[in-house]
Amino acid sequence: MQITRFGHAAVLVEAADTRILIDPGVFSPDDAFGLDGLETVVVGITIRGVGSQHAVIVPALPRVANVGVVLTADGEPTLFHPGDTYEYAPDRVDVLALPLSAPWAKVSETVDFVQRVSPTTLFPVHDCTVAAAAYGIYWKHVLDFGGTEDSRRLGQTDSTRA
Repeated sequence: MQITRFGHAAVLVEAADTRILIDPGVFSPDDAFGLDGLETVVVGITIRGVGSQHAVIVPALPRVANVGVVLTADGEPTLFHPGDTYEYAPDRVDVLALPLSAPWAKVSETVDFVQRVSPTTLFPVHDCTVAAAAYGIYWKHVLDFGGTEDSRRLGQTDSTRA
């Protein structure tokens, strides 16, 4: 499984001869919108929706829909991209795309989420709102308290094999 970040929360997953782009948005570089060969209905990868609602930002704002995704394929690790909530923690996650910062999250909730999911490997997403000077603080708490030894701090366009 090849995983490539395309800014903030966008992740390209390439597995089982399939290319899936998860969660491109306003903070994604233009490269994310120029990708080709992407699949939506795929033989060899199972996509399971997880959850139903975005995390609460402030109680006065109504919650909107949010569905995270779990990707699985024979012989490949299971990847979980939760979207915009820590509410749901599926079992048997090998790789977690971890929302590192958001208006709906605080560091203690991020660490708790990592502990509940208990992935083998994680990498940050949803992190364009963190100032460069503060990024290390958020990341250090995940490293020190999350319990995941294989934590990969991928840059905005970095790739890794899982």
